[in-house]
Amino acid sequence: MISNIDWSRFLSEFTYIFFELIFLFFTISFLVSLAQIFISQKRIEGWLNRPNKVISAVLGACIGLVTPFCSCSTIPVFVGLMKSRAPFAGAVSFLLTSPVLNPAIITLMAAFFGLKAMVLYTLFTFVFAVSIGLLLDALGFKRYVYDVT
Repeated sequence: MISNIDWSRFLSEFTYIFFELIFLFFTISFLVSLAQIFISQKRIEGWLNRPNKVISAVLGACIGLVTPFCSCSTIPVFVGLMKSRAPFAGAVSFLLTSPVLNPAIITLMAAFFGLKAMVLYTLFTFVFAVSIGLLLDALGFKRYVYDVT
């Protein structure tokens, strides 16, 4: 019941988590901005610009797979990809993969649910992200992404 809530503990936990997330968001946004300075737009375009959109989407998902980002830090990276004119399918595949499929999640899945569940989760999530990235690209959804430059 609400009357049994320890309000001082609640406010303490809320304040701690709030400022921790604010700090993480600003720190990661700062680091992404630095990365954009040191990693040229041409290099990012070169990684994801492939003649075959499937390869671009797979590479975007692979980048998302190895980055230990939560959704609050994936968004600035996605914005950077869009600013660098990376292919839309690759950027969307990254956007979908990064917060739900990363080394920490894969490790936890294996530890808590076993190797079989981890492999199934990884494969399903990866294929889903690539498929949705390609589908949204084919349907022309890039026109709905605002120019953030």
